Amino acid sequence: PPASGLPAAVFFPTSDPGDRLQQCSSTIQSLLGLPNPALQALCKLITASETGEQLISRLHQVLVQLQASEKEQDFASAPIQVSISVQLWRLPGCHEFLAAL
Repeated sequence: PPASGLPAAVFFPTSDPGDRLQQCSSTIQSLLGLPNPALQALCKLITASETGEQLISRLHQVLVQLQASEKEQDFASAPIQVSISVQLWRLPGCHEFLAAL
């Protein structure tokens, strides 16, 4: 063991190239903020990683629209519509995840 008494597997990074640690921290915080049904649905979606990018892209579209409508008016009064492919919708967990949000 090192002089600090900590096991070799425990370390504290002194640099964060590419802000990877910050990105991981933000992702973990986001996951912890999800309701339980969303996490359960997300677990089903993990097996289809190639569709994750499609879903992330759709969620990004919603966020952009929310931010734009927030600047213009009360965003709660303006519904946001997003198209999702049938293939994506049929994936186990997709519609459950979106409904849980």
